[in-house]
Amino acid sequence: MKFLFSLLLAFTLVNEVAAQDSIPYCTIYIYRPQRFEGSLLGYDLNFSNAIIKDGLLVAKIRNNTKTILKLNQEGEGEFWANIGVTRSVKVKLEYGKSYYLKCELEPGISIGRPVLTLMTEEQGKNEFEQVKKVKKPEVE
Repeated sequence: MKFLFSLLLAFTLVNEVAAQDSIPYCTIYIYRPQRFEGSLLGYDLNFSNAIIKDGLLVAKIRNNTKTILKLNQEGEGEFWANIGVTRSVKVKLEYGKSYYLKCELEPGISIGRPVLTLMTEEQGKNEFEQVKKVKKPEVE
């Protein structure tokens, strides 16, 4: 009887893992390379689309940090940040694809301003791997 119960439990766990793997998603690699300028400043990165209109906090951007975000939504979306001025980048997400979002700060009069850039996979992957500190995404 114990054997049958163990077998049933193992089968259930394998099916749950398989079900999680079958959920379609887009992978967004978010990173901020190490720079001296604005190294003490950080900002919140948000995501908006047709469903999430007010924005959803997805990452806290700090110097020399990276995070991997998996979204199970595709279509038009926008990543944005605000430090006195709002900057954004629009993206068309497709299931199964990977995107690299480089987050930086440019000098401003009194405070830095966010700079968000979608990178090519080749350049983004190279830069992403050079960033050392890994952070969990703010949403899961």
